[in-house]
Amino acid sequence: MRSSLETLIRNIIIRKIEFALQGNIEALPPSIENEINTPEFPEKLKNWSKEEVDNREIQSLCDNAVTILQYCSRHKNDAASEYATEFVKKLHEKLITDFDFNNQPEQFHWTEVSKGITRFLATYISLANLEDNAEIKRSICHEVISKMTPPLSPKLPWTYKSSDTIISLSLPRVFTYFLYDEDKLKEEVKDGIFVIVGEQYNNLHNNEELRDNFGYYKFYDSLYTYYLAAIKDTRLLDYRKIYDNDDNNGEV
Repeated sequence: MRSSLETLIRNIIIRKIEFALQGNIEALPPSIENEINTPEFPEKLKNWSKEEVDNREIQSLCDNAVTILQYCSRHKNDAASEYATEFVKKLHEKLITDFDFNNQPEQFHWTEVSKGITRFLATYISLANLEDNAEIKRSICHEVISKMTPPLSPKLPWTYKSSDTIISLSLPRVFTYFLYDEDKLKEEVKDGIFVIVGEQYNNLHNNEELRDNFGYYKFYDSLYTYYLAAIKDTRLLDYRKIYDNDDNNGEV
C-alpha cells in the first residue's frame, strides 16, 4: 500500500511523462484525416504475415496513430480517439491469432516493427483518455510491450545493439512496468541496465549524425529527459540510486 506521498510522487512522474509525449500537433495531415474517415488499417493488418514481420505499412500505421494520439491530447476529436482505440484492439487480435504472439513473442524481439508498435502503445497508455480504455491499457498495451521487448538485463543482447534500438525498446518497457508492475521493474534494472541505456542515450545526444539518422530522436529524447528529471526531482530514492552515478558527473 503506497503512502499519500508516494502516490503524489508517482502522479508527478506520470504527468511529466504525459507532457513529454504530447508533442505539439495542431492539425492532422489530410492523409491521416482520410484514414480516420475511411480506415485502411483492417486490410493492411490482414495482409501482414509472418513472412514479413518487419512490415513498413504497419510501422507507418503506428506512426500515424501516435500523431493522432498527440493531436487528441490537445484537441477533442471523438472519431480520431475511437480510431486509435480500435487500432489497438485489431492490432492485438492480429498478433495473437496470425502470429501466435502469446506463445512466440520472441519473433518480434529487436525488429523494426516492434519499435513502432511499442512506441504507439506507450503513447496510448499515456495519452488516450476514453473512459473504457483503462483495461485496454493494462491488458493489451502493457502485455504486448512486456512480451515484445526482451527483459532489461545487461546479460542479454542489450549490450551490443545500436543506440537507437536500445533507446527505442527500453523506454516503453520501463514506462509500462513503472505503471503496472513496479516491483518487476526494480528487479529488472537492479543489475545496471540503466548504465547501458544512459551511455547509449549520451551517444545519440552527442552525435549529430546519429541523431539525424534516428527519425524518432526528438520523441525519445523528450521521454528520456522528462522521465529522468521527474525521478530525480521527486527524490524517490529507490529510483535515484538506479540512475545516480557519481563517477559520471551526474550523467546517466
